[in-house]
Amino acid sequence: MDMDTCFKEILATEIYIGIIDLRFGSVDQATGNSFTQLEYDAAYNAGKQILIYVIDDYSGAVSLQFIDFVNHVKLEGFVKVLRERHTADKFLKATDLHGKLKVAIIPLLHDESIERFRPESINCKITRLEGSKIR
Repeated sequence: MDMDTCFKEILATEIYIGIIDLRFGSVDQATGNSFTQLEYDAAYNAGKQILIYVIDDYSGAVSLQFIDFVNHVKLEGFVKVLRERHTADKFLKATDLHGKLKVAIIPLLHDESIERFRPESINCKITRLEGSKIR
């Protein structure tokens, strides 16, 4: 999926959920920002409702192989922006994140003030977080 497609998807959503672990991710060569940052900026600039979850960098269960030591300063800068703009919730592992997402999302599904677009069909891609990446 290219970034234009990602931006279109973000603009079509009601809620942006940012899940940030200890990897900066793929970098856009033109801006030096991660694709996650660019997606977040698109959601923020479009006024989307935003939920942010950041792995607890002291107690979170992350294998060393999944920590980005090279881009750590950039990642910390991005997380700082997220925490200044939003109430970023911490998570320890995937099961903890799952519970927090469930608590946050279910009330939103019943919120009558949110205007919803219901497409006739949905094309989606499901990505599974492997237990060895985030525990």
